[in-house]
Amino acid sequence: MGTSDKQALVMGTVYCVIGGICWGISGTTAEYLMAHKGLSADWISVLRMLLGGGIILLYAFKDQGLGIFALWRHLPSVLRVLAFGLIGMNLAQYAYVLAIEASNAGTATMLQYTGPIGVLLYQCLVARRWPTGRELAAIILAVTGTFFMATHGSLDSLSLSPAALFWGLLAALGLIVNFITSEPLIHRWGNATATGTALVLAGLLLSLMKNPWQAVVTWDLGVFLGCLVLVLVGTIGAFIIFMQGLAMVGSVRASMLSSTEPLSAAVCSAVFLGTVFTGMDILGFACIMATIFLLAK
Repeated sequence: MGTSDKQALVMGTVYCVIGGICWGISGTTAEYLMAHKGLSADWISVLRMLLGGGIILLYAFKDQGLGIFALWRHLPSVLRVLAFGLIGMNLAQYAYVLAIEASNAGTATMLQYTGPIGVLLYQCLVARRWPTGRELAAIILAVTGTFFMATHGSLDSLSLSPAALFWGLLAALGLIVNFITSEPLIHRWGNATATGTALVLAGLLLSLMKNPWQAVVTWDLGVFLGCLVLVLVGTIGAFIIFMQGLAMVGSVRASMLSSTEPLSAAVCSAVFLGTVFTGMDILGFACIMATIFLLAK
């Protein structure tokens, strides 16, 4: 590996880590806005995707002009961006916020981060190979971690609500679609154009389905600052920084490096919102985190 390749790998790693932390902060912010300010998951999701995606597209327009629409003349890119936005972004963002609403930011993010296992299995399928011993161990750890979080070790009942488990795993599916579809789009059309387009598409679809703007929002300093953090840090900053890292290190490595998101979400949720995690929760977290570091090696 040449010096420039090593530098790109280092910088890509840094971008992915910082982007993951920004996403973790956004999860805790979304939990605060729903639990303490009464905002709905629909309203929060549409706001961050439409406003955040729109600002990212304006940033892309500054550099590329009308070239931001060129991808719509390339059929493979159209299919990818539709999958990226309408499926991946909607699940990774909306289902994730619904999982937070049904549990908390730390738990929802940990469930979502079983997604890298799906990215791994997809890569094995494309390469027509079986998972290695290390990869199989990671898969077992991910399943075990989810089991501990969902049941606290007892088969008699769920410690997580069925809704939290359902939306959390659906968010993981969205994460898989995002990682798989975004990389070729970013390489061909640029980070801001690909990501901004996908976010706006997701926001438009969800807005049409849910029509969240009829909700009455009581604006105060907490709501204003929360929305500001959600859009600027958790959407614009997180996506621009992380997706740039993904383009530099690849989807599989990026999916592992994004483990900073569940860590930061769990820490922020405990510190700022007073969320209490049980020993079984922490054991489940540890299993899922172990899969990330195991695969990263």
